[in-house]
Amino acid sequence: MRIDFSRLPEVINPTFYPMLFDHRRFNVLYGGAGSGKSVFAAQRYVFRMVAEKGHNVLGVRKVDKANRDSTFAQMVQTINAWGLRDVFQISVSPMSITCKHNGNQMLFRGLDDPEKLKSITFANGPLTDIWIEEASETTPTADHQLRPRLRGHAA
Repeated sequence: MRIDFSRLPEVINPTFYPMLFDHRRFNVLYGGAGSGKSVFAAQRYVFRMVAEKGHNVLGVRKVDKANRDSTFAQMVQTINAWGLRDVFQISVSPMSITCKHNGNQMLFRGLDDPEKLKSITFANGPLTDIWIEEASETTPTADHQLRPRLRGHAA
């Protein structure tokens, strides 16, 4: 499968574009309301899930229900805008997105019960990426549950 991503520089915010290829363990996106942080995060993960084998992503927010209207919705919107709907299997309950061509997967969970994070398992490989939406809402307890689960390395 070959998907043309040559127009990425035109559709991604130039402020964040250099981070598209940044594979450091931790990236922090910052900016004011409406600066495009969440849009870029979704674009980055859609791109990586299609173009780079070995990505399993966990999208988290303080409360699980908030994911439905934010991270999950933003991922689906990006997939649709880029014409990639046929490339992904999207499940609303439980919320997950899987690339049909390579098995890369994204799951969505809330941090309202960090104990539930202990049983996160992906069909193919370890957790390689965590998207923490609204990180200012997180607690040290949630952070202590998330870090040990990040076993893989984002290629």
